[in-house]
Amino acid sequence: MLLNLFNSFENYHENNTMFSAYKHKFQFPYERVENPADLALQFQNYWHYTITIGVLYYIIIKSVEWAMRDRKPFDLRNYLSVWNTALAVFSICGTVRIGEEAINNLLSEGFTYTICHTVNWRGPGPFWAFLFFCSKILEFVDTLFIVLRKKRLMFLHYYHHAAVLVYAAHVGADQAAASSLFMPMNFFAHSLMYSYYALNSLGFKMPRWFAMFVTIVQTSQMFCGVAITAVVFKLKVFDGARCQQSMGNVYLAIFLYSTFAILFINFFNGAYLRKEKRRRIAAGQKKVE
Repeated sequence: MLLNLFNSFENYHENNTMFSAYKHKFQFPYERVENPADLALQFQNYWHYTITIGVLYYIIIKSVEWAMRDRKPFDLRNYLSVWNTALAVFSICGTVRIGEEAINNLLSEGFTYTICHTVNWRGPGPFWAFLFFCSKILEFVDTLFIVLRKKRLMFLHYYHHAAVLVYAAHVGADQAAASSLFMPMNFFAHSLMYSYYALNSLGFKMPRWFAMFVTIVQTSQMFCGVAITAVVFKLKVFDGARCQQSMGNVYLAIFLYSTFAILFINFFNGAYLRKEKRRRIAAGQKKVE
């Protein structure tokens, strides 16, 4: 029964799916997907394999971490600089290209229209949505950099990477309209995060407030995800409105965004608030001495 819930997809065609009518001001030739319906059907047939990929990712990362226990950490600063810079540029491009449609729909059509109408299939949306999914696999390399450099690997890190991959695949299968906001939010947060990492790896000493700001943006993204999905739930269940998002995807989004929000709050509290409190206590003790 649970499996049926998460596989309750429609056969998507342009005459029965709620598409955004927005047309981008310009579109590169490579941004056009000739048959988005076929791509959606491929995701419907194979999205569940991302669960297996996530499990394998965890096993491989933990195996590498175990293999590194008696080894010296690798010096990967140069590779890390290139990697973070590339992902920062990619995330900025994604924010601009897929964010244009979301912002214009919000301003011209309103919030309800935006979260209930999926991206225009004739625009660059499907192309960037597919790249978004692919990037979630590539971002596994982030974890490899952590374990090879023998840095602390947090549960938040690998849970977030694995879970987002599964949800991105499910969104591809579902063509969930709310993802027209989820994706630019994620792209924007990652453009800040990877820019911060890139500058750090290039030797620039970034101020502590910027790291806090990045974490606040990431945490806010999770709360926005919960709020948006809650509105979609209300529209579909209580108002009987047509909204391009299956209930299986709604439940998955609420669960994932809620757990992400809790984990990011816990991380922010431990990384900044507790450290700041300990710093003030230590400073006070020095004054007493």
